[in-house]
Amino acid sequence: MKKFVCMGILFLMVIFSAVPVYADAGTKKESQKAVITPQFTYISMLNPGLSISSSGKATCVGIVTLYDDSHSVDLTVSLQKSTSSGWSTIKTR
Repeated sequence: MKKFVCMGILFLMVIFSAVPVYADAGTKKESQKAVITPQFTYISMLNPGLSISSSGKATCVGIVTLYDDSHSVDLTVSLQKSTSSGWSTIKTR
């Protein structure tokens, strides 16, 4: 009986003393680390639009409004179509 109790206690000690270990695949080089940059910091409104006429002509527009006039913005709107190999740009303004 004593041997059975000792084996039980030993078994419980082994089970509950297991500590999870997490391995790292390695550290990235400084040039491989992602750079986090703020986006849309000075933009108060960004409104994209797409309309398709009854004849099938697609028109895309974009409107951007800034919080103040101390900054400027360049907005590029591209109309693309889906092809078998991906997306192709039809027109950019």
